Amino acid sequence: MNDLPYFLALVKKNLILWTIITTGSFAKIDFGNTEHKLSPRAVMLKNYQLSNEDRFDEIIVFTRPFETIITFRDADQKYSKNAKHYFGTDEITGSADISSAHDTSKYNYKLIRLGPIKLNADTGVSIFLSPSEITLRYTSKGYFLARKKRLDSLKKVDSLKD
Repeated sequence: MNDLPYFLALVKKNLILWTIITTGSFAKIDFGNTEHKLSPRAVMLKNYQLSNEDRFDEIIVFTRPFETIITFRDADQKYSKNAKHYFGTDEITGSADISSAHDTSKYNYKLIRLGPIKLNADTGVSIFLSPSEITLRYTSKGYFLARKKRLDSLKKVDSLKD
């Protein structure tokens, strides 16, 4: 891929997010004056701005070997309405109807998946859109090999007699 879609380019230009994606770690990151909460596997950035037009109430970054997941909360509807512009594709590769209850509120919405978009031979990103969230899931070839190994192992366990 020669040119990154607009939103992925914003993420790449952001020093904090791109450092986490490329290192898989929160160590040695200078959060400066950014309001954040940090745990060993995740960080939450509050009131975070990627550009003058792209501001989010929360960004949650979760890392594990071979995978980084970034969720942008309270996203403007412009992202799902103009997916081709922001993500380089509007081809839906999966969807799910989501129903959940939180406190006294009920939520019903459609989650759509775009991609995966190959960034290079070893890395891809899947994009999940809902009315109030954008989730980017960066995975490497190692993720798929580890996942296959785990599933193969579970199949062996499943074949054992009770």
